[in-house]
Amino acid sequence: MTTPRKGIRRPAHTTAVVAAACLALVGCRFDGVGEMALPGGTGTGDDAIEVVVELPDVGTLTPNAQVKVGDIAVGTVREINAVDWHAEAVLSIEPDVELPANAVASVGVNTLLGASYVELSAPGDAKGVLADGDRIPLERGHAYPSTEQVLSAASVTLNGGGLEQISTITTELNRVLAGNDGAVGDLLPRLDGFLGALDEQRDDIIATVRDLATVSKKYAGQREVITRALDEIGPALAVLSDRRPDLTQALQALDGLAEVVVPLVRDVRDDLVADLENLRPVFEGILRAGDATVTALGFAVTFPFAPETVTNACRGSYCNLGLVLDLTNSALANGFITPDGTPGLPGFPGLDVGALLDSLGLGGTLSGVTGLLNGLQTTPSQQGGGTSAGEQSNEQSAAPGLPSLEGLLGGLTGGGN
Repeated sequence: MTTPRKGIRRPAHTTAVVAAACLALVGCRFDGVGEMALPGGTGTGDDAIEVVVELPDVGTLTPNAQVKVGDIAVGTVREINAVDWHAEAVLSIEPDVELPANAVASVGVNTLLGASYVELSAPGDAKGVLADGDRIPLERGHAYPSTEQVLSAASVTLNGGGLEQISTITTELNRVLAGNDGAVGDLLPRLDGFLGALDEQRDDIIATVRDLATVSKKYAGQREVITRALDEIGPALAVLSDRRPDLTQALQALDGLAEVVVPLVRDVRDDLVADLENLRPVFEGILRAGDATVTALGFAVTFPFAPETVTNACRGSYCNLGLVLDLTNSALANGFITPDGTPGLPGFPGLDVGALLDSLGLGGTLSGVTGLLNGLQTTPSQQGGGTSAGEQSNEQSAAPGLPSLEGLLGGLTGGGN
């Protein structure tokens, strides 16, 4: 008699454990061995430093990729995350690696089909020291062109980049140079000399260009004025064009006048030069007179009133005039004789009266004027010859300082004393 088999009974808690394990495995994600930190990698020790690098594009970069400095592996990529439309890679680096705080990070590939890696380098203006927990921002993160980008650029260049025109260019060059080897050979040294001369004058050319730029700016600022001038010069040019026959005739007449004037000037040249030389003392005297000439001219217009009081001199039918005349010998003599004893004119200090009269052809009258002035200064006691008692009494009765009739007549006739 066969005994029926009894079913195996499993404990209830074993089933619960299996169910919980299944649920835990379903809730976890496993992306392969590449997501696991491999032991023994470069820069994975306990004393390694971690640096976060922001990169615009990581390409085929994966965790556990190498970190290099100058083609030498110094660390490992621990994590790669996407943050705000860019990538962040966590690097684990050997503690003895010396990098500046402003280091630059780039993603490159070993070969066209090789694995990607992160390259760290120091910029030209290195500052500080890269330490644990530092971050390399996005502006210092770069990526080398990937293999796909290189192949795409090469395809564009070969297919539509103009390389097919090289054959046309070569053909045309051969056509131009064929049979002209000597001319081209002579041209090249000349071209070299020309370029050398341009190079020597480079500073002058640059300065000229800058000056032209300055002039152009000034012209640009006066554009409206220049435009208006060009608009207004049109009618003037039209008038000149209409008057062309008259202008031509005037120029021809001027040519004929020159034929007459030139011989005339040649004939009177000596006299003209002499007249100009005679005018020299006059101008020199006026120059020595200085401001007195201008003052005298201003006073001559309002004589006998001073320029500053002429507006108040005449009121209605009457003129306010106060006049003091000093006609004594000493006043007249001091007015017409300079301190150095030479004749002069009142109000014109430094004027050479003798030279002025000579230039006007009146030099002979200077002796008479000088004799008159000397006669004014001559007193009866200074006259020559003896006098009688009656004459002496008459002379004593005369006013002191008055010249005798003989002195005045002698002065007028140039006899002097």
